[in-house]
Amino acid sequence: MFSKHITRLLKIYPNDTTNLINLALLNMLLVSVHSFGTSIVTSLFIKRYGVDNLPKMYLVSALAIVICTLLVLRLSSIKRNTLLSASCMIFGVLVIAARILLHFDITVACPVLYVLGDLAAWTFYTQFWALAVETCDVREGKRIFTYVVCAGLMGGVMAGAGVSLLIRSFGNNDLLTLWAVLFFAVVLYLRMIASQSSSSCKEADKETELPFLGQLKDTAFYFTKSSHVRILMVCVLLAAISANFVDFIFNKIMDNAFPDENKLTAFYGTYSLFYYSGTLIVQLFITNRVVKFLGTGSSLLLLPAWVSFGLGSLIASFGYFTGVCTKFFKDVISSSFSETTFPLLFSPLKDNFRNSIMAISEGLVTPLGTAFAGGILILISNRSNYTIVLTSMAFAFAWIYFGFLLKNSYQSAFISNLAAKSLPDISAIEDSGNMSEEQALLLLSHALKSDDDNVSYFAMRTLAQSQETSATDILLHYLADKPSNARKANLLYFLGRMQKNDKCLTVTEHFLNDPAPLVRAKAVGTFLSVNNTHVRDIILPCLDDMDLRVRINAVMVLWKFGARKEFVEILSSAVQDPSEDIRSWTGFALRQINSTDSMPFLLALSHDCHLKVKIEAIKGLGQLDCKEANARLIEMLHDENREIRHYACKSLIKKEGVSNLIIDKYETSGHKIREQLIHILAARKEGKDIVFRYLEDELASIYKRIVWTKTLRLEKQNTAIELFIATLINRNRRSLDNILRVSSSIEGSTAFGLIVKRLKDKDSRSFAEVLELLDTMTLHKKSFLKSIISLLEEIPENELAEYAHKDLGIKEYSALDIYRECLQDPSEEWFKGCALYILSMTRSKHGEAIFKKHLLSPSLFIQQLCQEALQPEAL
Repeated sequence: MFSKHITRLLKIYPNDTTNLINLALLNMLLVSVHSFGTSIVTSLFIKRYGVDNLPKMYLVSALAIVICTLLVLRLSSIKRNTLLSASCMIFGVLVIAARILLHFDITVACPVLYVLGDLAAWTFYTQFWALAVETCDVREGKRIFTYVVCAGLMGGVMAGAGVSLLIRSFGNNDLLTLWAVLFFAVVLYLRMIASQSSSSCKEADKETELPFLGQLKDTAFYFTKSSHVRILMVCVLLAAISANFVDFIFNKIMDNAFPDENKLTAFYGTYSLFYYSGTLIVQLFITNRVVKFLGTGSSLLLLPAWVSFGLGSLIASFGYFTGVCTKFFKDVISSSFSETTFPLLFSPLKDNFRNSIMAISEGLVTPLGTAFAGGILILISNRSNYTIVLTSMAFAFAWIYFGFLLKNSYQSAFISNLAAKSLPDISAIEDSGNMSEEQALLLLSHALKSDDDNVSYFAMRTLAQSQETSATDILLHYLADKPSNARKANLLYFLGRMQKNDKCLTVTEHFLNDPAPLVRAKAVGTFLSVNNTHVRDIILPCLDDMDLRVRINAVMVLWKFGARKEFVEILSSAVQDPSEDIRSWTGFALRQINSTDSMPFLLALSHDCHLKVKIEAIKGLGQLDCKEANARLIEMLHDENREIRHYACKSLIKKEGVSNLIIDKYETSGHKIREQLIHILAARKEGKDIVFRYLEDELASIYKRIVWTKTLRLEKQNTAIELFIATLINRNRRSLDNILRVSSSIEGSTAFGLIVKRLKDKDSRSFAEVLELLDTMTLHKKSFLKSIISLLEEIPENELAEYAHKDLGIKEYSALDIYRECLQDPSEEWFKGCALYILSMTRSKHGEAIFKKHLLSPSLFIQQLCQEALQPEAL
């Protein structure tokens, strides 16, 4: 029950609840520990060592984080929650030890505590968000990470308030004890959630785990191959440099404003209180809307833009107010927009590199930025404040530039990742591209003699396509080896397609009298592309051949030399031949001449009862530029056979000058033919207004059927209603798939094509990546795209129905309204049958009149249903 309330209140999915609660409470604890300790250790160090020594601590902290990063990579086989728990235990013990040293006024503990605070922040951030990304896919993360961040902010508010209140009664030294206790509280909570579920903390695959050095080597190689990773790392580096500059300027201003150590600590606590409170408000009411509106990439540009603006205001007025405002809004934007979206930038990376790249980002690149900032600050610390601000502005502007590059690379990385999963491994093909011509020809010559006929055929075709003299020699040499008749026939066919085939014709002429009819027919076919008049004398005797296939090919060759009478005579006989193979051969031969003289015969073959013959006829009609051929192809879109409809569509897509005919046919056709015509228009990139109007109508129909489904679920259930609901759901799936395929064609987007292929992926994480890519795309109509995404995600049916009412204007339906609308739609016979069946089972008072009305239906299926319903025992 509690889970349902959370789901309804936060508008998330039921499966998200457990992950949300566990991650939110853990983040609350971690942020409170970090906020509480940072306020104390920063004040301790500044007042006891001086603010000018902070840049030196940046260098020390950076070195410590790098060492810890290498250690974490070394321990990558350990469960993430175990690693986090052990780290907190060590931190707690070290804080207690430092507290004892400070009791004896050993101030060396201050820089140690400062570094420990930075290490704790780094550990919490990297390990927690790595755990979160492992636990949630990219779409689930987009739904719940906002609330997880909010929970962390509440922890920061409580920690800030605690520091502000407790510092009045206790000193900094005493608050360190409480900080250690908070570390131990994190350890206890991690053990508790680990005992409840092990799914949230994944263990590394020990069978595929690489050695440490091998892991680093492979990660470095991936870094060089992925432009997205490189740009991401540059942005992380510039962000670290800019953030440390802003922090140093802020601490320098606050050191002058608060001379007393406890007052400075109290200010840091108060600042944390307001900062986390402000961030919480932004996160709850603004972040989600802005991220959805701008997208993941654009949202990340908000932080560098504000940092640049804030530094500009410090140049105009360097003081307490501008310093606090610059730091405050920098932290708010960082902890809301950036922290919500930044982990998502790692989602398109390859799974086996994602964790390593995240660790390198926070453990090597960020410390490098911190060290770089510290080094520059040490060099310019004696200069004026404006010099420091101007230097930091230069880095902020560079950050903005690379932020724009990151926005573009984010989508490209998703496309590359999907392509890698959708397409076969092409590394072997890439390697073969580096082969020399001699090696390739040698490989193909061996393939010709393969026992596998498919391999041999592939080698023949590849050699013929090369049009090289050396390839011709290989084919002729193999022909001289007397292969089987089937291979001999294929060889002759491909030799006839060679452009420079004088040598081929000299050889193939000897096969015109071959004992095998198939070989003779193919030998005649090699002369189809030759216009030399002496060919007529060679082929003329073949008109008297005993085999009809030979005579068909012969008349095709002689047609070019005016043999019209023989052409009509032989082909008239061929199209009526009882053999399916002969009729199919005729269709193929007619395609070779590409002339309107072949149209009567192709039209006759297009009415053939055999699939193979009709397909050859469709291909032939697709090559002819005449109204009769175009009209017949459109007519064949009505064919019951799916393959026939496919080839008719394919032919119409390639033809020129049929757009107006297709559009006119669309306006007068039923739903099923319209679907075919829309696919043709979309593939031709024509009639975009018509295509999008169709897509919008289809989308509205899907949402209307969702409203129907919701209404029918409220009815008393029986087998008829359950069947109808299942039918509506299946129809919606088919319609949605159709919308995506048409959208992919009309947009002409490679990425969209990959999306459509991957949407049926059973892996939830891959499916989520597809949706994220779809969500980041810029298409013809963005609002239309958002409606599609809502259907693809696991949004509850009630919410989709509510959207249909409010945004699409779809009315409420009663069950009877649904049945009546189904009965009025002539194109949906199955829906009509379901409605009649339900009315007959529910004994509706309106049923008898409806059954009598539909007794006159042209459909035998509907007539039979009505007759059975009107039987006395049925009523």
